[in-house]
Amino acid sequence: MAGGFLHSLRYSFSQLCRQLPLLAGLVLLCALLPALAAPALEGMLSSGTGVRSITVALAGVEGEDETTQTLASYLLSMSDVNEFCQVIPMSEEEALSALEKGEVTAALLLPQGFLPSILDGENKAPVLVLDPERSLESYLALWLSEGAADMLATSQAGIYAVLDLYRADPPAQVPFQQAVLDINLAYLNVILNRSSSFRVQEVSATGLLSVPHHYGLSLLVYLPLLAAPLLAPLFSSRKLLSWNRRLRSVGYPSCLSCLAALTAASCALLPVFLVPMALLAPENLGAALLPCLVCAVWSAAFCALCALLSPSAAGCAVLSFLCATLGLFICGGIIPPVLLPRALQDLAPLLPVTWARRVLALALDYDPMPMALPALVLLSALFAGLCVLLFARRVSREEVTG
Repeated sequence: MAGGFLHSLRYSFSQLCRQLPLLAGLVLLCALLPALAAPALEGMLSSGTGVRSITVALAGVEGEDETTQTLASYLLSMSDVNEFCQVIPMSEEEALSALEKGEVTAALLLPQGFLPSILDGENKAPVLVLDPERSLESYLALWLSEGAADMLATSQAGIYAVLDLYRADPPAQVPFQQAVLDINLAYLNVILNRSSSFRVQEVSATGLLSVPHHYGLSLLVYLPLLAAPLLAPLFSSRKLLSWNRRLRSVGYPSCLSCLAALTAASCALLPVFLVPMALLAPENLGAALLPCLVCAVWSAAFCALCALLSPSAAGCAVLSFLCATLGLFICGGIIPPVLLPRALQDLAPLLPVTWARRVLALALDYDPMPMALPALVLLSALFAGLCVLLFARRVSREEVTG
């Protein structure tokens, strides 16, 4: 049995020698394309996504400049607001003129007695004037004003609830007006310091992996799957089938030849993964060996299955291209995962392209996906078993027709 396997292995390697230029080109393509395309894709995704700071002109009625300055100082003291919004106090006439000239994004016009109306619960509504020619900034300014209104309404609900408790049992030492002022100031202090209650976390559009690594590893997983036509002669050529008829005649089962071809194909695809990973993480080359080997075996089994399911090299190329491209699309290798429909986002973790990408990411010091490595090993074994069955069936059919 071992002799038959070694004979088949030598035969498979002799067939691969004829494909060396193409295999070398595939290694070069996998080494260069992820390294060049991933940063380019990152630049394309981030290009034009920045939004200029929103500038809001805060204007009160004539004679209430102090109110306008007070409110502007409160808004400017909110660090999260200052990150994307600049508030400039000015008169109503100046605000409308600046908006018309495009110097500000929006003008917020305060009614007379605005701040006292908040304290006594009347809540006079300000007027927000937007620039229709700047739709994105206007939308953000409207969203900001709606958020402020919701925050004010929530605070007022809390203030009224506390005042109801005050009215139910008013303490003699605290007058009602003083209680109203103290409660409003307490809620105002909570609002101004609300950022201390939140934890800032940066979320990537590509999930756990950074944008360059997400797209770089996606391409690295995708390109070897397109090598099925190169490896097809190892599993479906006429010469190979004749060779297996001779092996059967001397008592060797055809499964040895198929397993030898899978071994040779895995060895041929190992540099396709190993060389790019050596460029991405030269300091972790030892840690990259096992992930690259598992991905090479899985890719070889996939290519063999496409070759055995197709009647010709052209059919093998079409089948491998369609399956690999569909997997790449669902797993967010073409469109950022956050832009895919929710159903596809839920399906992506169950696909082998995702498993292979996460297995390779282990060499880049990302947290492991617990199911990825064992799932890819089991899937490779399943593909290999199917290949053995299909190969034996093809050899038997060739013996009958021959």
